[in-house]
Amino acid sequence: LGDRIGRKKLLLVGAVAFGAVSVLNAYATTPEMMIVARALLGVAGATLMPSTLALIRNLFHDPRERSLAIGIWGAAASAGAAVGPVVGGFLLEHFWWGSVFLINLPVMAVLVVVGIKLIPESK
Repeated sequence: LGDRIGRKKLLLVGAVAFGAVSVLNAYATTPEMMIVARALLGVAGATLMPSTLALIRNLFHDPRERSLAIGIWGAAASAGAAVGPVVGGFLLEHFWWGSVFLINLPVMAVLVVVGIKLIPESK
């Protein structure tokens, strides 16, 4: 999909969708609404990791730089997986369950703003 519409565009559209659907998840009023919103969150999230890796592939032509960038990418993903449950637990303890979805909003906002300015388009 990124080859067809552009990796940057796919990343930014996915980030906006991920943020919007995070709000739906946070304020879901029925189990059915939550299930549909979680499925949509999965679809939106599925655009983020592959497009970032594809962008790294296109941005770093030197094999050493590319290896370092992929290593940082992997470390950041692993750190997020490790820290996420701790942050989620803190949010649940001090706020309400929907806050675990709202934490995505500032992250996606930064991604969109920085992405528009810094990421070159590639197809």
